[in-house]
Amino acid sequence: FSIRDWRSLSVNAEYTHREKTFYEAYIAATNEGNLEDSKSDLAQVRVDFAPWDGGLSTSLKTHLSNTRIARKKRNYIYVGTGNGIYVWEDRNENAVKEEDEYVPDPDGEYVLYVERIGDFQPITEVRTGVRMKWEPGKILRGQKSEVRSQRSEARGQRPPLTTHHSPLTKTGWWPGWWKGLSGETSLEGEQKVQRGAIRGNPFSPLSFSPDSTTVRAWRRIRQDVYLLRGKRTFSVRLRYNRNDRWDNEYTGGVRETRTVEQSLRVRSRFLEKLNLEWTCTKTDQRRTDQSLSDYRIAGWELNGRLSYRPRSALETSLKLGWSREHEHEQDLRANRIFIKPGISYSLRGKGRLRAHVDWTSVTSSPSDRSLVYPMAKGRRIGETLNGDLTLDYRIGRYMTAFLSYNGRKDPGRKIIHTGRMEVKAYF
Repeated sequence: FSIRDWRSLSVNAEYTHREKTFYEAYIAATNEGNLEDSKSDLAQVRVDFAPWDGGLSTSLKTHLSNTRIARKKRNYIYVGTGNGIYVWEDRNENAVKEEDEYVPDPDGEYVLYVERIGDFQPITEVRTGVRMKWEPGKILRGQKSEVRSQRSEARGQRPPLTTHHSPLTKTGWWPGWWKGLSGETSLEGEQKVQRGAIRGNPFSPLSFSPDSTTVRAWRRIRQDVYLLRGKRTFSVRLRYNRNDRWDNEYTGGVRETRTVEQSLRVRSRFLEKLNLEWTCTKTDQRRTDQSLSDYRIAGWELNGRLSYRPRSALETSLKLGWSREHEHEQDLRANRIFIKPGISYSLRGKGRLRAHVDWTSVTSSPSDRSLVYPMAKGRRIGETLNGDLTLDYRIGRYMTAFLSYNGRKDPGRKIIHTGRMEVKAYF
């Protein structure tokens, strides 16, 4: 079922039913005794509504399906130094490898293997997303344009052409500042529950009340408010972002996490070739786990980026930042300072050369205790130095080359040098 562009409204709906049947001859030939007949249903609906010249744009997506899943178990397998993506850190110094002591590392020693355990159980999966964009200036212009068009059509005349002006032109700053406002609201959610156990309104992302019948659920709420969005000389963004996750899919038990972020970002251009961006962020991270330790981390971060482009092919940048976090469960505190200079050079249509250095210093209190991994962006206590150099180059019309180098020095470890070269030919 589909409706397109009817009075700024579009609707698309689909429904699919599948049945899978295994015959006895096939089961005997494959020698698999766990094959069972199954049925699945899938329904998807999308609604788009954008009146007033796009000043208000709303999109709704809904996904409903029946499927089956099995319990899972996380297994960390040792594959040798430099071959994995996780390392084990004995944070509590008990010589026991616990799940939350495996932390991501590009030159790690372990890989994660997710094992399915037990029989598959039928579940119902519901995913819903709502996104709305609004611009008061466009809404006002759209309403006036509709009125003029209706009057012109009633007189038998051609509708007049509309001219779009900058939000702050002609009206001055104070009377017209609100025309430079815009915003975007996003609500998304997913629920996986045992078949027939859906309660409440499963199609509302605001409905988030998992219980013992819930296998997995998550919800994301984001609200952005812009002033002069897209304007190069000056723009402001206010953001509220919240993520809730409830997971009972693994054998370790229920894991519940919540992350709330509130931030202010300002972009400005002082000169034609000099740009400045700074962001102030307040965060709140929480985890409740039946098998791992809980944490409650509150923090602030302030960072800024200054970029200078003396000519079109060359750009230099400098990023500075500071953050402070407090973990309330274990009373841990962390301070982080980082400096990241960089340079980018374009090779006249042939490719691009990039280089940057990232220096980070992390201090903690008490100094003799390890930090929870989410603190300090996962950085270790001490000074970390990381450098990258990459080159993309087009050798010919059908051949490209890529070279990269990375040098990394973590606290208490030797420096690691990594190089990579790749050549691609297209025939």
